[in-house]
Amino acid sequence: AAAGSAALVTYTALRHDRVLLFGLGWFALYLAPVVFLPEHLFRYYLYTPLFGAALILARLIGPALAALRPARTRALVAGALALAFLAASAAGVATELATNPTMAQAAQGQRALAVLRADHPTLPRGATIEFVAPADHIYYVLGYGAAVRLAYPNTPPTVSFDGITPPPAARVPVYRYRWTGATIEPVP
Repeated sequence: AAAGSAALVTYTALRHDRVLLFGLGWFALYLAPVVFLPEHLFRYYLYTPLFGAALILARLIGPALAALRPARTRALVAGALALAFLAASAAGVATELATNPTMAQAAQGQRALAVLRADHPTLPRGATIEFVAPADHIYYVLGYGAAVRLAYPNTPPTVSFDGITPPPAARVPVYRYRWTGATIEPVP
């Protein structure tokens, strides 16, 4: 990959090809932080640099496609490439829905909010909803607490996530919940 990237950069520099240069820049700009922060490499982050890779691929395939004769052959090859791209995209989305927990967060967030609404149709002013450890996943599922505050617009609660955002001092009442892997449940 490194040798191929170096060759592509050299080719781009020699040809002064602005489209390729832009695609390479886009790809590098969005992928570079992962080199220094590998713990932030999530599969869904790869979609953004792939826009640059798609631009590079289109720029490299375009001249070869334009050279095909007759026009019908060019149209068939372009159509086959478009269908292959759509099939690969559909397979990627299906795989992510089946294997990537991030793709399930909307449904998980809705289930968690349904539990809160069932347990507390109205909240007293000044209430705190605290999620006990481990709270990382529910922190993201509930949009850093914004979803809970929006669910109670007239009396927005303070929302805390143990280990991420500490609970405020002396705010009562406090309702504690824990993440079960699919939704939340009250902590006695």
